[in-house]
Amino acid sequence: MSKVDGLRANVKYALKPLIGVATFLAILAGAAMTYSTAEGYTVWYFVVPTAGISVNGKPSSGWVHKMQNGLEILVTRNDSERRETYAVLLTTGDVRQRCPTAPRIPIFAEGDLIPPGCIGIDNGSSISLRHPPDRKLTITSKSVVFLADDGKRIEAHW
Repeated sequence: MSKVDGLRANVKYALKPLIGVATFLAILAGAAMTYSTAEGYTVWYFVVPTAGISVNGKPSSGWVHKMQNGLEILVTRNDSERRETYAVLLTTGDVRQRCPTAPRIPIFAEGDLIPPGCIGIDNGSSISLRHPPDRKLTITSKSVVFLADDGKRIEAHW
């Protein structure tokens, strides 16, 4: 047996317990996420790849996430100096600005300990979020249209 073979055997021997612990932790995390999702403590959002966004009738950059049960849509516009995400509750017709903005990844989860949004927070801008504008929300099976905090008309379709 050469020195290299002996070193490989020692590394394998040392890594075995680490791999076992990592596997155990991954299984534990997966079980916790499964339980949390099944009990309603965690919700999942999936990007809608075919979605498009327009601001005041002009195509704009941004993305749309849909909640796993289809009850909520997150519309993120990326046309101004800072991104803004709006949560549209399809069952109640409520629209609220959301903090933080939705990440630009295909899937993400949120637990029930995440703060619910920006309503009531004055971020120092000229737009007071304490009294959001009348959203003039329109919901169809494949789109939502509403007014953003700055009064611009946002349309998301998928």
